[in-house]
Amino acid sequence: MDKILESFRKLREGLFATETRDIFAAEVYQQSVLSSLYAGNIPELTKALYHLVQEIHPVVYKQTGATSIPIERQRFLGLYILHNFAKPMKGNDPQSLAIAKPRTETDRLVVSLLNTYEQHQRCVLSNSSQSQVETGGARSSILGPELLFPLAYWKSLRDGNWIRRERLLSQTQPKNTASWEQRLMIRHAMGDPLRSARTLTVATMSKAYYSLPITAVARSVGLTELHGDLQATEADGVNSQLHKNLQSSYGLATSIIMRDGQLLFKAKS
Repeated sequence: MDKILESFRKLREGLFATETRDIFAAEVYQQSVLSSLYAGNIPELTKALYHLVQEIHPVVYKQTGATSIPIERQRFLGLYILHNFAKPMKGNDPQSLAIAKPRTETDRLVVSLLNTYEQHQRCVLSNSSQSQVETGGARSSILGPELLFPLAYWKSLRDGNWIRRERLLSQTQPKNTASWEQRLMIRHAMGDPLRSARTLTVATMSKAYYSLPITAVARSVGLTELHGDLQATEADGVNSQLHKNLQSSYGLATSIIMRDGQLLFKAKS
């Protein structure tokens, strides 16, 4: 894999030196992004993705009049949003400045999408997986799941809605399911905060509900490998193991008791 990444890097260097911005350059950068993502090479991923969405796609996939955002541009814009913006809110995050003071055409497009996501939701077509929204004055863009999922994921983090975040990742309907590259990008972008996010999910559930099936709580934080065996395994044993995992890894208070497969959040132990 290292040799493949090295080959792509050399191709990118040649294209950059000659200022080539055409379909071939777009293909090279797109495959470089996906290969770096698959290999987990974040420095190469970051460099290739930035140049792709900032310099190449705006030239190769131009938007004119009321045309939609080309699907390939949506795909990598979505990855760009997940990589740069879809993270838990922090005080002096440099990406907040990029949103507040966009300097490039791509940044302005991303900001318009982030700022109008709720309008996206209101405009979802009843007979389609796409939606229409005004972006940048009179321009109308048609957005597919390549962008709608990253925007929904970003909003869940912006709002601190950890339960919504986990539900998005567990969607099974094709139009709502994250692609393999989106899931990998989320894993790389979140890093250590992932466990913190899931701990917050458990804490939120503990405060919001009187009781919940332990399997529902476990599923919400990704403990699905044990959940899938419930039909073939003694339920009490599985539930007991889930209870221990939630306490040891996801901050479930030891004072919260389990009875008949239910976590009793408000009960006295």
